[in-house]
Amino acid sequence: SSGFNQPWEDKLVDELYLSRYSDIGPLAKEILETIGKNDSQWHQGGTGPTTRTDLMDWSGKTFMELFTREILPEKLQVLKKENEGQDLVQAAECWIEACGPVENLYSDRLKKEAPECKADMEAMGCKLDGYSYLNCRLLLSYYHWIHSPCNGTLKRIVPFPKEYNFFGENSLWLLEFETKTDPVYMLLVGELNIQDFIFHCKEGQKMETMDKVGHFGWGSQIMVFFKVPEGSEISCE
Repeated sequence: SSGFNQPWEDKLVDELYLSRYSDIGPLAKEILETIGKNDSQWHQGGTGPTTRTDLMDWSGKTFMELFTREILPEKLQVLKKENEGQDLVQAAECWIEACGPVENLYSDRLKKEAPECKADMEAMGCKLDGYSYLNCRLLLSYYHWIHSPCNGTLKRIVPFPKEYNFFGENSLWLLEFETKTDPVYMLLVGELNIQDFIFHCKEGQKMETMDKVGHFGWGSQIMVFFKVPEGSEISCE
């Protein structure tokens, strides 16, 4: 079931899924708008679908390719230039479900309380005292690539032990970026058996803001952990 409320939308998405490797090229944006109507239930006043359709190539897409679409190389270079000099940028197109001090860590999908999560991440080698977090949901109609949130070196890519049970059976990866100040950590949350994360980077790689980390094959979730410089604060819109 697609989870849409309107029967014609259910039928449209179900039919597309059954023929998911057929070319939908000219209809790609229209289909995204349809899916986006369902996504808008997550955030009041939100439009749901991707707002920067001008960044992407929509020609010759199949239904499944729609979800792994990439930013055009020349557009990505423009975005990188716009973010040049920034210490931290948003890693994905997302709906921000929650943000704040790591001690108040929240996601409606988490299976345990914030203090346990912090302790488990510290057992994995994360240093989280004084850290804040962003909990980012990648809705189905959104762009599903993840980009580097900072300049630095990708020090670690490690699977999170399932026995820690952060998100049940969902796949979970921990990334650590070594920066000129404090480390930046990222959790990549896969969707049960639907898909895992496809990496387009490797440990030890030098990263700049907006460099490609990889992509999900379907909407999912990331969490970014970072230390806010003294005298600064988080502001999300």
